[in-house]
Amino acid sequence: MWLGQNVVTDNLNIIVPNSDAVGLGLYAFIIDDLGYRNVDANVPINHVFEGVVESFTKFQRDNVFITVTEATPHGIFRVITSAPTTADMVVMTAGGLAVFYSAWTLYGIALTNHTVISSVHSQNIGCRKDMRWNIQINTNFMGKPCDDFCPTLWHNVADHGREILVTEWDTRFSLKVLLKRSKTMWRLSRDCQNSMCMHNSNINVHKIDLPANPMPQDYENIRNQESLIQNHQPTYLGQQCGVLYATNARDAHVVTVPWRDGVSNLNHNSHLKVLHWADQLGPDLFTTSFAQFQKTYNELVENGHPASQHGYTFFREHPKSYSPPNALIRKLARITRNDMDVTSNVLVIKHVRGNKHAVVNCMTEDITYINNIMKRAIGRNEFWT
Repeated sequence: MWLGQNVVTDNLNIIVPNSDAVGLGLYAFIIDDLGYRNVDANVPINHVFEGVVESFTKFQRDNVFITVTEATPHGIFRVITSAPTTADMVVMTAGGLAVFYSAWTLYGIALTNHTVISSVHSQNIGCRKDMRWNIQINTNFMGKPCDDFCPTLWHNVADHGREILVTEWDTRFSLKVLLKRSKTMWRLSRDCQNSMCMHNSNINVHKIDLPANPMPQDYENIRNQESLIQNHQPTYLGQQCGVLYATNARDAHVVTVPWRDGVSNLNHNSHLKVLHWADQLGPDLFTTSFAQFQKTYNELVENGHPASQHGYTFFREHPKSYSPPNALIRKLARITRNDMDVTSNVLVIKHVRGNKHAVVNCMTEDITYINNIMKRAIGRNEFWT
């Protein structure tokens, strides 16, 4: 439809949150009001969407179909960003339309996503079944380095960059607000096969495979990771300073936190490449929620003292990275109970009070404030709650 082609579609795919109230109400509307019937009960979920879809239901009236997909609790954008190709990464609401990698799609080019690359069971899904599409398995078709279009780069769905087209026609159903609140990040592939791209680790020995394995745990590991950051190619376009509480370090350290590859302006904390210091991915190697494992604290105002101008956001690792208890935090907070232990590395980023995306550099002087925040939060058993 958005391409303006004179094609009559016979299929409407609806994605909804996983909820009995939403699902049952929608099913009743489709059957009772629209006159469709439920067909193919207990349809198995296609392998591409197995990890992001709870259920799939198909309805039919004459030769027209409606399918309803219930997304996992992580959100509907996990379904969109797990689509088999870039041309299938399209979402439309009552008020707007978003098309990922719109430039390629306009020219009839579809790049395969990680879900197809990892396990091809069938060609009969998405635009892969349509001979009008030019399906590509890597970006060599560009004939030049893929740069910001590299399939290995992480993107925030709220970033309206060159790889996404967003248009709205009814702000009452604002798609831009939906994108902003989704807190979803994605990438197409873990490896780039473009023979001219600097993000191709086969031709660039200074390309760092993240997250680090194992995570930096002491001063020597921290020093090695700092060296990797400084020697990274292509060069990071910016960097900040944060404070790292490594699991086996004697003290907290001020460390370099670069901006993500492809980011030239830091206007969101998801643009920070925290994977150098904290494994926030775990098993989620391609689609993840950047807000899932962070918590923001603002400094408490002491009696007689002016309000602080800064706050701190704590980043922890994915629980399924199975990191060890943090011995440094245990010592600083004087933790004596196993159930109060904080596991994994903890990276702390400083920002303007009330705006965690307005990041500023941490300094050694901040460590005392951060320690106090941590002690109070752990003492009240609300560090990550």
